[in-house]
Amino acid sequence: MHVLVRGVDETGASLVISRNSISRGLRSRAEELVALKLGPKSEHEIRSSLEKEITADRWTRLDREIRMAANEIGAIDLYRDVARRRIPKSLA
Repeated sequence: MHVLVRGVDETGASLVISRNSISRGLRSRAEELVALKLGPKSEHEIRSSLEKEITADRWTRLDREIRMAANEIGAIDLYRDVARRRIPKSLA
């Protein structure tokens, strides 16, 4: 889906919208509206979308999540995430 935004406000002045608002805000809101209208994505649609992101030759949502999880040198501490999960005593 593509959205066309007219570049002027109600007074005719140039409309300036931050890149973040366009790339995340409008997309997020559009996804919410589509989900309300059509219902949630099926498990198959979600899996297919993730597989496309993994092989995409561009910056994706997965890349952003990895960057946010990484520390200042770019490493991700997987042990920290595992240690946060509680293992039931019956399984330990």
